[in-house]
Amino acid sequence: MIVLNSVKNVDDVSDFWGTFAVHLREGIDEHGLNKFLQWGFVKTCMVHDIKPAALKKLQNSLAWDDLNDCVYEDDFGSPENNKNLLHQAYSLMEFGLTQFQDIKSIYEFGGGYGCMCKLIYRLGFKGVYTIRDLPIINHLQKIYFSGIGLKEKVTQVISDDYSPSVDLFIAMWSLSETPFKARDQILSRIKFNKCLIGFQKKFYGYNNLKYFKGLVKLMPEYKWTMYEIKHLPNNYYLYGEKK
Repeated sequence: MIVLNSVKNVDDVSDFWGTFAVHLREGIDEHGLNKFLQWGFVKTCMVHDIKPAALKKLQNSLAWDDLNDCVYEDDFGSPENNKNLLHQAYSLMEFGLTQFQDIKSIYEFGGGYGCMCKLIYRLGFKGVYTIRDLPIINHLQKIYFSGIGLKEKVTQVISDDYSPSVDLFIAMWSLSETPFKARDQILSRIKFNKCLIGFQKKFYGYNNLKYFKGLVKLMPEYKWTMYEIKHLPNNYYLYGEKK
């Protein structure tokens, strides 16, 4: 089951994503979504080509045989290649997140068009997958999942007080693009056993490196790993696992 939680308050998102939402609505109204993965602004914000160094490390990993079977693209959306799937696979591989049969619940904050969700289902996930995003991006995800045959029930959770307890929390370059007050509220309302966060050092004046270093200090009950991504300078992974 995929649960989509609408962010209704515009103060909870940056101007960057507010502008993106406007462009997305205009694109859907004018063109539909059959070729949305070819739109320039979608590729800029939601699609990341894997770097050669990362691809080499991914293909040399012990998990590659399993991952290689899951990184094929679907026709819906007309993707130009599967490099975004490979980028997502690399992020999971870095922290050994390649077997999902025993994970029962996942909460992803900012799910893009649904690429990570699709990959995780292909890797054997059978539980409840929750995505919280802007309403217009929720709409995109619903249509995308329908278009690729991911037929799990899709439900909207509209409460701003949504307080899940999950096995895994994911926020890939999303929490770091959210105003500090909003991200504090989000983190204060969730409980998780593991989390995977990707973030850029700075975003529209937000000092994310300082913020997430502070988060690590505030949550000593987790074993944390944080490091700069070699092939993506000024971008970082933060991985936490409950002790």
